[in-house]
Amino acid sequence: MDNKENHVKNLKKSKIKFNITIVLIDLITVILTYYIMPIVQSFPPLSEDFGFQEKVQVLTHVQQYTIVFILGITIHLTSFSIIMRNIKKYVKEYSSNKEISDEEILDIRKECQNIPYKVLLVQMTLFISIGIIFNLIMLVKFFTIVKFTLMIVAITSIVSLLTFITTQRYLSKILISTYDVTLTYEKNLGYRISNIRSLIMQTIPFIAVVLVILSLIGYSKAIEQKGLASANYYKVYLANLALDAEKINKNNLIKVLNEIPLNNGEDSYFIISPYEKERYNSKQDKPITDFALTYRDYFYDDFQEGMLYEEFGSDEQIYAKKVLDYNGNSWYIGFKFSMVDEELLLYYFAIILSLTLVSLIILYIWAKNISKNTIRISENLKEILETNKINKNNILPIMSNDELGDLSYYYNKIQEKLISQQDIISIQSKFSAIGEVAAGMAHDINSPASAIEGTINLLYDFKVESDEEEYKLLLDNMKIAIDKILKLVNNAREQFRNHDNLDKKRFTLNELLMSVKVAEEQAIIKERCTIRINIDNEISIYGIKSKLYQVIVNIVRNALNAYKDNNLQGEIFIQAKEEKSDIIIEIKDTAGGIPEEVKDELFRKILTTRGTKGTGLRTIFGC
Repeated sequence: MDNKENHVKNLKKSKIKFNITIVLIDLITVILTYYIMPIVQSFPPLSEDFGFQEKVQVLTHVQQYTIVFILGITIHLTSFSIIMRNIKKYVKEYSSNKEISDEEILDIRKECQNIPYKVLLVQMTLFISIGIIFNLIMLVKFFTIVKFTLMIVAITSIVSLLTFITTQRYLSKILISTYDVTLTYEKNLGYRISNIRSLIMQTIPFIAVVLVILSLIGYSKAIEQKGLASANYYKVYLANLALDAEKINKNNLIKVLNEIPLNNGEDSYFIISPYEKERYNSKQDKPITDFALTYRDYFYDDFQEGMLYEEFGSDEQIYAKKVLDYNGNSWYIGFKFSMVDEELLLYYFAIILSLTLVSLIILYIWAKNISKNTIRISENLKEILETNKINKNNILPIMSNDELGDLSYYYNKIQEKLISQQDIISIQSKFSAIGEVAAGMAHDINSPASAIEGTINLLYDFKVESDEEEYKLLLDNMKIAIDKILKLVNNAREQFRNHDNLDKKRFTLNELLMSVKVAEEQAIIKERCTIRINIDNEISIYGIKSKLYQVIVNIVRNALNAYKDNNLQGEIFIQAKEEKSDIIIEIKDTAGGIPEEVKDELFRKILTTRGTKGTGLRTIFGC
């Protein structure tokens, strides 16, 4: 009872630990994303300032990530509550000591193995879908969306995998507790995932995430340098401009800027007037955004190079120069240039895909090599189970000095121990068989020997003048008794001679069953039972005669023991018939039958229902 209470307490602690771990996974993921995303997405310097963010968007990044954290926890806990409803029911029944059937236990074990994979699929689908929808709503630039989507997929993969591992560890404790309820077990419960696939599934996401993050950081740094190069190009031209404050107006500035050669055909120049925030751009489809103006108002004086930015993670940047007119008003002129490098982005994509594929191949080869020894051990154990034999020469080579090497070593040790036990059981079974036959022979020979002894005593006292017919009758009785002794001795000698002879030969079933009847006749009479044999035609069998004999004798003796144990009398009926290529031998008694709980175990292991009176050993007959 104390042990059960400890298990219940451990399950409750595991549930609390599981929930805390899930919360920590989401929290750590959100925090890491908060710090990594600005680097990967090339956010403008100082743009994490709360005051600035409140001006340019509805929610600050901290508020956005807080919502994402709450949403993630809600999705996690809600999905777990739905997927694990049967597990929750089982834990409640287990804790309250309610009776749980074997079928329910097998269902729970199946769910414990399946649920982590369901969680992995559901989590990835939900988070990626929500992330992409959020991405499309918040962002408008194509390459920004691509980078953000890659980050979402990478982060979701890691979160889902960590959740998968955490769920597996928690449910393993639930699964172990089911063996407190019943020792019934089945193979192939749940989804069949090989070790190779499991290892790849749990490793590739980490590799892919590292590659994605490093590639995006590398791309962002390369783009940053490209932006600085473009800014320095225009900075040189703007620094050499000699502008008269009296002539600073829109038209004059357009003429001046129009004379500066563009670094790229996609670039454009702009003018921001101090009057009513008038904005002019040489390309009307690329206006200066409110984000850029707000960033200017907050941070322009902090950057001598005069860098402005269009949006968070924007594909375009601005180099601006402030000039004053004759009234002291600030005009901003400069150039807007694209930082997108499609070739570089495709190059990084190719690197991600190539390295992931190479990692996949290497992992597969590595996992295949690791699993070979495990598979070999499994196949050897399966062979022992199916053939009921242990090959003394089948020693597993110890290929490495690690856990797999230990597994091979202990397998060999267990095999040695099983071989030793098998030899002992074989010897014991032989002695047991000899002892049973010897005891039966002693009993069976005793009766005719006693009859001969009595007849001889009568002959000593017999008078010469006695009746000749009566004298002949005494001699006939002695002959019958001697013939019976000879049959018993010959039959026993045949069984001993062939006990270890596994050579197959042809014999008739009629002859074998009559031998069984003769051998067991005295025991049958003693238990006040009868034996009846019914064979329509003479049936010829090619097989191991001694083994089949022992099988039928064992069944007949079991029937007699059943009659004796239940204080009953009855008949043992043996019937044999041929049906096409099969020979069917039916042995029936009316002693009560085999209990239902024993039937399923009959041919699986050493089994006896007679306590210390039985051995549970069985004979295999080969035909």
